[in-house]
Amino acid sequence: SDKQERRVVEICNGMEQSWTRLEEAAAENVASLQLHEKEGRIGYWIVIGTWFGRVLGRKTSDPLADITCRSLPHLIKTYAEDLGFDAASAVKGFEASFGRVESPGVFRILYDLQPSREGSLILDTSQQQLRRCSADPALLTETSSQLCWRAHELPHGFAAFGKMKRAAV
Repeated sequence: SDKQERRVVEICNGMEQSWTRLEEAAAENVASLQLHEKEGRIGYWIVIGTWFGRVLGRKTSDPLADITCRSLPHLIKTYAEDLGFDAASAVKGFEASFGRVESPGVFRILYDLQPSREGSLILDTSQQQLRRCSADPALLTETSSQLCWRAHELPHGFAAFGKMKRAAV
């Protein structure tokens, strides 16, 4: 479309990365949530217009939680034997989903680290919802996983999450 804007950014080693702006998102259509967990797990949920991304890091008890490496394949190849884990366990313990907001409260996963989740709904307005915490309205609870999220940006009238009910404390 003639409204699409394409940007090309040169990055290291001569690799080129291309971005295309698909749609404008007004400030009232942008939300960001951060995982609010006592165990120190890190996670973010970002919604921009009709697109969303949701990432959950490893639990702090995961032996790989504090390992920094240039890539997961490099970690597995270089350190698996020393750290005592196998390749199958290295790819578990974290989540990353990217998808579309189909309608208020209905989020469909298009891409996921677990391909079996692709095409499924992460929010569906009936069994899988976000609910406001009665004790702190800035906290939202995911009904399907019981994960708690703190709203950093959540404009009044933000419609993508649908009409949110209050959750019990």
